[in-house]
Amino acid sequence: MRPLLAVFTNQGGVMPCHVLQPEARLGLDGYCAGQSGSLSTLSVRKRSLPSKRALANVSKRDYIFEIPTGGVPSVQGPQGAMSPAVLAVYDQRMRIAIYVDGFNLYYRALRGTGHKWLNPKTLAEQLLEPDDKVGLVRYFTAHVSSRAGDPDAPRRQHLYLKALRTIPEIKIHYGRFLAKTKTRPLVGDTGRYVEVWDTEEKGSDVNLASFLLHDGWSDRYDASLVVSQDSDLLEPIRMVKNDLRKPVGVVWLDGTEPSRRFKNAASFIRHATPSRLAASQFSNPLMGVDGHRIVKPEEW
Repeated sequence: MRPLLAVFTNQGGVMPCHVLQPEARLGLDGYCAGQSGSLSTLSVRKRSLPSKRALANVSKRDYIFEIPTGGVPSVQGPQGAMSPAVLAVYDQRMRIAIYVDGFNLYYRALRGTGHKWLNPKTLAEQLLEPDDKVGLVRYFTAHVSSRAGDPDAPRRQHLYLKALRTIPEIKIHYGRFLAKTKTRPLVGDTGRYVEVWDTEEKGSDVNLASFLLHDGWSDRYDASLVVSQDSDLLEPIRMVKNDLRKPVGVVWLDGTEPSRRFKNAASFIRHATPSRLAASQFSNPLMGVDGHRIVKPEEW
């Protein structure tokens, strides 16, 4: 829970107000019904947190925020509560940031399935508490290139990236995709060598670790969820949990038992099961941010 200070102005003075309905959005102007029933402007703004002793004197039961259906925030002052006061309000929704390693997700959970048209925010929401609020999704990938056997890969990826951009909270970060040929010996015939394609993605793990830590230090989330089984991320995950004192979960992708190292490093682990992946697909077709339809690749 994130404690906020709310100040309610009543004809220039300050009074505590009791709200009639839940889920009020702090920071909006509304109306405060005083003891006489008259309306005055309601002003809510964030301030520095009070001391624990001051918070201990405030009853959460007496001061709960709500928004009436179809209306502006409406509040009513309790009987005899006309004296100046500052009210502590609690926003119980956790701010969650999601960090997706696109290639790790694809190769461990999506390749060879019918679940490639995945909405990562929807998947995360299935794995979190109903009251948690996903406010940021960072997706780490790289532009793939055409290569023998799959010349259509860039077109399919382009369509998927367009689908991802329909998520208002998403930010896409690009690394590098390297495709080159290498000479390798044949299995069972070490005297013969063949030239093979070797593809490698660079940068996603470093970028993900950097933003996970930077966002944590910048207080952009209350808890985070890492969608990757890359063991290179163990140390930054440990730092978020132990040094920043913020919960950080890992989404396990391949259906195996999570390793002890990940269990020890993360605050919790969630499983991206086939049923959850199937329930987290984008609609098809999908309306893009440019107003044009996006159609899932036929091969998917």
